[in-house]
Amino acid sequence: MSIQDCGGGVNGFEDISDNASGTVERSADLGNGVFITLEVSDIRGTQRGWAKIHGNTQPGDQVWMDWTTDGGSTWIQCGPWPVNTAGDSKTSAAQRTDPSPSWRFRAGGNRAGMPSQVTDWW
Repeated sequence: MSIQDCGGGVNGFEDISDNASGTVERSADLGNGVFITLEVSDIRGTQRGWAKIHGNTQPGDQVWMDWTTDGGSTWIQCGPWPVNTAGDSKTSAAQRTDPSPSWRFRAGGNRAGMPSQVTDWW
């Protein structure tokens, strides 16, 4: 899946502000003051989850969200979404949450030129 498959309301995703914030459910330290988080909050009347990169970001740093409906056996990667300006945060598109234990999210990201990392599933 690419940005075209999850941006602009495609496949149930909702575009959100790069400054959106919610309850942090998972996080990872990418080093040099850069973090990725998986966040959840009410977006326009629906509880949704998304990935966010923030901190001492640099152009070329990236964030994405993996979404699974089968407990993690397979997943769709929404993104990556690149940071354009140093110090800016960037979010993935947001997908609605679901009480099913098979419906899960995780955040992924990388700093330019560094290995990728992902959080645990939530």
